[in-house]
Formats: sequence, C-alpha cells, structure tokens
Amino acid sequence: MEELIRISETSTGSIMWNSAKQHKNLIQQHSFWEVKNGSNARFSEDSWQQMPKLRDLFPPNHLLEQDMQPHDTVRNFWHNSSHQDYREWLKATQILSQGPMQDEQILDTELMKRKIQFSEEKDILRWGYEEKRTYSIREAYNILIKEHMVLDSLWRKIWDPSFWPKVSTFLWLLCHNKILTWDNLRKKNFYGPSICPNYKKDEETIEHLMYLCPLAHRLWQKISFHCQKEGGSNGDITATVRNWDHHPYQSKILNFLWKIIPRFFMWAIWKERNGKIFKNHTRLLDDIWKIINQNIEETISLKTWYQEDFPTIPPGTINME
Repeated sequence: MEELIRISETSTGSIMWNSAKQHKNLIQQHSFWEVKNGSNARFSEDSWQQMPKLRDLFPPNHLLEQDMQPHDTVRNFWHNSSHQDYREWLKATQILSQGPMQDEQILDTELMKRKIQFSEEKDILRWGYEEKRTYSIREAYNILIKEHMVLDSLWRKIWDPSFWPKVSTFLWLLCHNKILTWDNLRKKNFYGPSICPNYKKDEETIEHLMYLCPLAHRLWQKISFHCQKEGGSNGDITATVRNWDHHPYQSKILNFLWKIIPRFFMWAIWKERNGKIFKNHTRLLDDIWKIINQNIEETISLKTWYQEDFPTIPPGTINME
C-alpha cells in the first residue's frame, strides 16, 4: 500500500502490480497517514490526518517545495520537547526561508488544524472514510460510482445480490458483447465453423443466439405464453435487461419471478449451445424449459416471503410448466 501511494508513472512490475497501477489514483486520493511519531508521513508530499497534501495548498514550485527535501517527514517540523498534550509546530517563518506574509499565514493556519498527540508509535497508513479505515472493495466501488460513473440501473439489475453470481457474471459479459460466440472468436483470430450450433444455418452472433435462432424464438414464445407478457423480442440484450421489469405485476413474488426469468433463460441457451459444441449433447425444448424452471424454483426457495406479499396466490401454484 505504501509503495502504491507513492508510485511513479514510469515504474513497472508484475502483471498484478501493473493492474494495481491502473487504479493508483483511487488509492492515492483516498489514502492518508494517521500521524503518531511522524517518522513515516512526508510533510508536504503525503496526505495526513485525513487532510489535503500541504503542497496542494500552494502553486507548483512554491517555496514550500524549494525549502525542503521531498522525503522530509512530519517530525522534522515540530519541536522535539513540549509540556503540552499535543505536538507544537514550528512557525512558518522557520519553515519557509522567504516569501509573502500571506503564504506564512496560510501555512501557520493549516498546521494549527492538524493536532498531533504525543506518541512513540509508528505512523499508520489509512484508507477511505469508514470506521475501520482499511481498504475494502465495497467502499472503493461506492467511491468510483459517486465520483466517476453515472449509476446505470442496468448494472444494479445485473449485480443484484439475490441472484447466482455465476449467472450475473455471464449476463455482465453478455451485455458487454464479451461471450465467445463464433463472431467474437473470429475477432481473436480463431477460425471455426462460424455457424449457429443449434440449427447450423445462420452465422452465430449474440443477437442470433439469444433472439433469432429458432430455439431462442420458441423459448421466448413459451415465456410470453406462461407469463402473459412480451419480452426479449427486440434483439438488444442491454435493452431487454434494462426494460424487462418496466411494467410490474401487483404481487412482489410475481415481480421477482419475472425479474429472474431473462437471466436463467439466456444462461440456459448458452449452456445448451456449449453442450452441443463440447459434448455433442442435444436437449429437447421441454427439457431446457424444465431446467429454467428448476433454476427459478431454487432461487425462489432461498427468498423469504411474507404472506402479505402474495395473499392471492395459493401455495403450489407458482409453476411455469
């Protein structure tokens, strides 16, 4: 962590290290030192006490940078002995060799805000704003969402924790056009039959596999018949997922049922496609439908529903067969 907050643009390393470098700005912007004995935190170069770097309070090449070494630590700028409960800072006139009085006032005021209790412990490198102040993926994700991204309801739907992680991962790849259909394999210079394995007529693309293929088309029809709703007919994966639940049912259990249908439907098509290619195994339409139903039932069984959520649905009637 300490190396990452001070990493240079030109430093290189292993694959994992180079991957971590991609998010160095996130790490650096939200890291800070909790100053104890002042031996680790750098006075002007680091953020400490959850406050901005001192160098950022002044223009580039300011006297603050000229009058000290980059590696000068915080302890170099307080008095070594004091009878107070907190460290006593040197005056700005002792730190800056010369310069406008206004700059001296800014530095004195800033140091007064940073109260450091006496301690002989080492400085502690902290991250983030939660109570533990240690790095967590959850907090990093939330910071990225707030600072750098427009929150799209599509991704909330895909990564809903109620659903199977492997199916959510598949759906995320699907919406990014990253699953390895034959057209995507060709982009990676892999040459093969390039036709849909289900009916061996048309070229296999994501749109064909999930919508235009006769197998997918018949399954969409079956869903529409059993649920009395149209869905998935526009050929656009992201639009299907994003707009799927725009016209909800009155019952929560039916809404949940309707919400999980597309992910298990497309997951089943992908599994069937791979079974044909890698195992030379073909299922009947009704068998695929039973697998989709089984996945849905297993997911629903993990949910706890109160009776008032579906008072008009008698037990045992949630069946799509």
